[in-house]
Amino acid sequence: MIKKITLFIALFGMVFTSCKPTNNIDKLTIATAASAQFALKKLAINFSKKHNIKVDVILGSSGKLTTQIINGAPYDLFFSADMYYPKMLFNKEKTEKKPITYAYGAPVIWTMRKDIAIDSLVQLKDPSIKHLAIANPRNAPYGRKAIRYLKQKNVYMSVEHKLVYGESISQVNEYVLNKTVEVGVTAKSIVSSPKLKGKGFFKELDKEYWVKQGAVIIKNKNLPEMKKQFLEYVLSEEGKEILVNYGYSII
Repeated sequence: MIKKITLFIALFGMVFTSCKPTNNIDKLTIATAASAQFALKKLAINFSKKHNIKVDVILGSSGKLTTQIINGAPYDLFFSADMYYPKMLFNKEKTEKKPITYAYGAPVIWTMRKDIAIDSLVQLKDPSIKHLAIANPRNAPYGRKAIRYLKQKNVYMSVEHKLVYGESISQVNEYVLNKTVEVGVTAKSIVSSPKLKGKGFFKELDKEYWVKQGAVIIKNKNLPEMKKQFLEYVLSEEGKEILVNYGYSII
């Protein structure tokens, strides 16, 4: 009788174990600056199909994503809108290796209004332009480039009161698309995406304002080989072609 009870308990345990949900699905989680959202999503979709693996893309400003990683957010790779934040993570020993440059991004002045001559910085001073949206320079590299551009072109003092700060470039894009603001500074990779291509008018800033885009593999135990393969794919000829199609430059 004791043997029968023992056998029943063992069998019950096996059935219970087999019925428990399993969460051991291979998955990569990519943290990316909002400026790279469309390009990284395309790269993630392609990589997912090639390797039969789920790839999640999390968006945010480079600064906020960096803070999340420092605080233990479970990201596997980080694609920043500059090199500063990846270097910070490397110095804090949060990454597998030193950051690499994967592309160069161009800031653009963007508007949905035909009557605004975005080639003329003088018009930014015009009273008809009441709002100029940029990403918060405290967390967003493209926001810092926008401030630098306005100052070096000697229009910052005239337009400072018009500045509207978005949490990230994603919010700036919403402001421009919804015509909440007359003009915004965003990324060429945004206005070159299939979703937004041909919407509104934009002017690319000079090469000196281009932003060096940095990438790092985050130090954790999740799928070490797959993380390396994803970064290698981004740097491959196919990956570079996708980046160029989305408005990035490869130097």
